[in-house]
Amino acid sequence: MPKSHARPATLSVPQTIRRFVPLLSGLRWRLVVAITFYLVQVNATVVTGGVTESVLLRLRDQLYAHTQRLAPHARNRFGDGDLLSRNTATSRPSTACCRREWFPGPSPW
Repeated sequence: MPKSHARPATLSVPQTIRRFVPLLSGLRWRLVVAITFYLVQVNATVVTGGVTESVLLRLRDQLYAHTQRLAPHARNRFGDGDLLSRNTATSRPSTACCRREWFPGPSPW
């Protein structure tokens, strides 16, 4: 008995919609509301992430500018790379507030 290597027929988008629309009778408004809320959530996540990154970038820029303005005796007090190491180490606590480390118990988000 020969094996058939025929692939199943694919459905186009209009065929898929026609096939599943009857299953959504009475649920269309719920579906519209759910899709709308999902799109709002995705947009809010993207906007919030962009704002957070912008704030962190500005803070780091100010920190590096301050480090460069330090007096020579203050810079000489630390070894090469120590100031840079301290600057990059300070970014960990600023991002830790977004994790569960600072918020014991159930997540506030």
